[in-house]
Amino acid sequence: MNAFNMMPKCDHCGRFMNCEPGSSYAMRYSGYPPTPDHEQTRCKKCTEEVGPLSASYGIAEWTAGVVGSPADERGEA
Repeated sequence: MNAFNMMPKCDHCGRFMNCEPGSSYAMRYSGYPPTPDHEQTRCKKCTEEVGPLSASYGIAEWTAGVVGSPADERGEA
């Protein structure tokens, strides 16, 4: 297994990325009751261009956010 298998890919541009401050993430849920399905990530450049990922409808806001934002540091949404 190479290192690229472990690196996340941006959901917008498709490039491999590091979760650096300014990038965004969201956990996606499916089924009933909702169970975690997969995690989406967006690179810093795409987050700045098209906006951060948001939580799924009906799911808690803390399941998505921007890496390095003040809410992440405090543990709040």
